[in-house]
Amino acid sequence: MVTPPLDQNAKTKLPLSLVINTHQSATTLARAIKSVPQASEVVVVDMASRDETVSVAKKLGAQVFYHPPLGFVEPA
Repeated sequence: MVTPPLDQNAKTKLPLSLVINTHQSATTLARAIKSVPQASEVVVVDMASRDETVSVAKKLGAQVFYHPPLGFVEPA
């Protein structure tokens, strides 16, 4: 079965959760979230950002969770 490509301008939401791990991502986060308009849920896991990452996420309707940085590749 061949799945048709997703329409980036589609207004229909799919049962799809978009999860993005962030740290100091204010300048790129909006573009990342907007690149998957079909997602019915957006979850951002932030690792102690000191920029506007969290406010950008919330402005775009994302659920935001916090994860402490551990000093190596984050497991979140």
